[in-house]
Amino acid sequence: MYIQLIGWLFLLLQIATAVFVENAFSVSEAVNYLYGTPLTDIHIIAGDLVVGKNSKGHLVGIDSFGSGEIKWKLQKQDLAGVSDLLYTQDQIYGWSQGQRDILVIDSDGGFFKHRTEYIVKKMFESKYGGVFILDNGQNLHYLDKGLKTHLVDSNVSDENIFIDCNGGTIQILIGGEQLISYLADGKVNFKSDCSLGLVKEFKDGLVITENDQVFKLDGRNKALRKIENNLFKNLLVVNHAYMVSDDKEEINLISIEKEHTKLIHRLPKPKSKSKSESFSSSSLRLKTSLQFTPLNSFLIFTDERSRKVFDLTDFLHSGDIESIKKIQFKLSFDSQFEYLVKVKSESKGLAILGLDENLNGELFSLFDGRKLKDIAPRQTQYSSQYNDNYIIIDPPHSTKLKSDKEVIQKETDNALVFTHWLLRTIRHLSEIGRAIFNIRKHFISDDVETFAFNKLIIFYDANHGKLVALNSHDDGLAWETNIFNNTGSGSGENHEKFIKVTQLNSNGVVGPLIALFELHLLFIDPETGNITGKKPNNGAIDIKPIKQTFALEFSDNFVLAESVDEDVYFVKQKDNTMLSGHLIPKNELKSIQTWTYNLQEHIVAASTPLQESNSLSAVSSIGIPLHDKSVLYKYLNPNLLALLTFKETLKLYLIDGISGNLLYTHVHPVAELIDPLSVRLVADDNWLVYTFFTKLPRLEQRINVVDLFNGKSAPLTQSLANVTIDSIFTKSFIYPEKILQLSSTKTNWGITLKSIIAFTELGNLVELPKFVLNPRRPEHQMSASEYQDDFRLMPYDPIIPKNNFQTINHKFKLEYEDEDVEDVEEKDGYKEVKNKVGAILVQPTQYESTVVLCFMNSHNQFCSLVQPSASFDLLGKNFEKIKLVLTIIALLAVYIATKPYVSDKKLKSQWIDLKKKA
Repeated sequence: MYIQLIGWLFLLLQIATAVFVENAFSVSEAVNYLYGTPLTDIHIIAGDLVVGKNSKGHLVGIDSFGSGEIKWKLQKQDLAGVSDLLYTQDQIYGWSQGQRDILVIDSDGGFFKHRTEYIVKKMFESKYGGVFILDNGQNLHYLDKGLKTHLVDSNVSDENIFIDCNGGTIQILIGGEQLISYLADGKVNFKSDCSLGLVKEFKDGLVITENDQVFKLDGRNKALRKIENNLFKNLLVVNHAYMVSDDKEEINLISIEKEHTKLIHRLPKPKSKSKSESFSSSSLRLKTSLQFTPLNSFLIFTDERSRKVFDLTDFLHSGDIESIKKIQFKLSFDSQFEYLVKVKSESKGLAILGLDENLNGELFSLFDGRKLKDIAPRQTQYSSQYNDNYIIIDPPHSTKLKSDKEVIQKETDNALVFTHWLLRTIRHLSEIGRAIFNIRKHFISDDVETFAFNKLIIFYDANHGKLVALNSHDDGLAWETNIFNNTGSGSGENHEKFIKVTQLNSNGVVGPLIALFELHLLFIDPETGNITGKKPNNGAIDIKPIKQTFALEFSDNFVLAESVDEDVYFVKQKDNTMLSGHLIPKNELKSIQTWTYNLQEHIVAASTPLQESNSLSAVSSIGIPLHDKSVLYKYLNPNLLALLTFKETLKLYLIDGISGNLLYTHVHPVAELIDPLSVRLVADDNWLVYTFFTKLPRLEQRINVVDLFNGKSAPLTQSLANVTIDSIFTKSFIYPEKILQLSSTKTNWGITLKSIIAFTELGNLVELPKFVLNPRRPEHQMSASEYQDDFRLMPYDPIIPKNNFQTINHKFKLEYEDEDVEDVEEKDGYKEVKNKVGAILVQPTQYESTVVLCFMNSHNQFCSLVQPSASFDLLGKNFEKIKLVLTIIALLAVYIATKPYVSDKKLKSQWIDLKKKA
């Protein structure tokens, strides 16, 4: 009895701990903004902001030391007219030769254009703020931080200009022939002529020429005084009093005497060939913003991945050779970019940051040489270069679920009744024990099954040569597989062309992933990413999942990997103008052509191909009940193929994919000037929705809806071959934003209302309920009976207002490819552009009300939950779970406590009845 009570209590607890929608998804929305690696021209401004140009030509600012997030991004249209960038301590200046406009970018990503009175030819940095500008008339200007222009000199004879900010003044050396001492307030201190030849470096009042002649600024005489140097080569300035000579055999520390150079110490040189570099607080452009003291100076020798650092700071104060500190460390990767930075948590605060083009790096302390931290992007930076080849799948079952299924299978397979009962009892007792041991989890929301709605997003990253799986709940990496380490096809640019990735899936049974490449066909475990099989590709151009097998598409036919016991149909599109039907008879492998159709028009959009079970949506109702008790039966033909073509005007074709019969056509008026590149199409259930942008008679974003019906008296047993389209309802709507991509929701049982998902030009993912896009909406004032004809039927209004509540990504900005792409010329003068927008991925969950929606491209990866009919099968946020559990326990306790009294009362009543009879 007590075991039964405990069992009932356990079941009640299970009911009371149903999954909350806010807990089933760790966050209801997840976004990963991609850097667009590899990055080039990387700089650090404002102390810790990494700025560089990504592979798309965008300028990005990234908090590499902290969160690793993108702080801001300037796209190509923001950088229009800018060909060169000048990085200063806390600002970036952009300009182009021959233009008057200068783009000024702040460290927070804010930018504006400043128009000058002259044409810019070249720009130079000033470490005291502002910039120097050489114009086309060979005039040198100083643009201060207040954007006020000061004329420094006219008729500048040379573009080789060196700027040295030292001692509160700015020294300008022009072509080694003229020296100008300038004050930051816009005044010229003095000008003098000189003859130095080609200059290599000008720093802290020291000039080094290409032939290693040394000159020192003499402020009193307003000239450059020559320092005799006949012994040392490959000179590098440390500060105004010291230099370093990097010869093949030795590293010399040299002092500047009155009239000559003097060797004061030899530094131990690394054994192999090294490159020396002087980092000092007064010489690097980022020192002022980091607030280094003026005497911080480090001499760094680079030898492959090893770094030998000499800290000259104390030596520059005291002149004591013994005070030079040596620090040595080794990077674990090849660093393309290195910077001297300040780390707030360190006592000394100085460190060397090494980064690669993907912003992976390491930070080493310049106090003791230890590694402070590894630098890595906050989230995975993988993306597909093929926006049409993202797929979303259900994750494989967990190990626990697999083991539970194996135990249950073992129980059912046992022939002995007693053994079967014993195993089941042991399993139930173990589950009760686990529930009691983990009873705290039933009251803490964070411990609920966090990833109940998690899906896997699969794609191929050609830049890294990897097939990648991301978790939809946080865009975290589930697994990655290095494809070409397994195929032996080489690396980098030698990677073979990727074609498609898909998954075998039939009746809820998850199969392996199949990745089709130009030379190989790979089978991949969706749980681990391991390659389980490999076959050569003998010319296949596409792959299509069929039940638990697949078919390969070739240039003229289809071939099944394994025969099936039913006929399989395909539709093949050729040259974007011709269609052909193909049949693989049951128990056969190769297809035969059954029909062909020459449209003589360019196909701009088509619905999902036949037989791909992953793309079919469940239908819960075959008709719509009307107020007069009749039923308007839907035209449900899974073989229906919808096509949109363009030649002078837009045309819609509905074709039966098996017979090739033309079922319906619609031609748009020639007077409508339609942009064929804007056409998008989605088909589901008994309807299809297509969108396009019109240029004439007016600029409009159109949404056309077509619903197909059999009629009001179609028998349920009628075969699909004899079913015809009895009635067609169409309506056109206008939407205030241009639509770039289109999809629709789908659920496991088709009970939930359908919604159209549109991605707009403003970067919004918008949910448009299908009942709003209902072509049966009457154009007159509706009667009471008409309101009962369909769900939320309303009078027709051609304009769909923009509703912020329908914007799914209202918290996040989504970006897409903004640059012009190379068109591919086709027949009839039509140009086709590849998908540069992104992929909208929709996958149903185990809960009928909820759909996982993701938008993926090379700029951002966004996932969210969509509930077209609200969360009717999920507990709400205000559900009193603890109160319900306590109430059930209290009722159970009352039941147990009162049961003996009830039994006694029944017994006593029986004795009373006997006494009365006696």
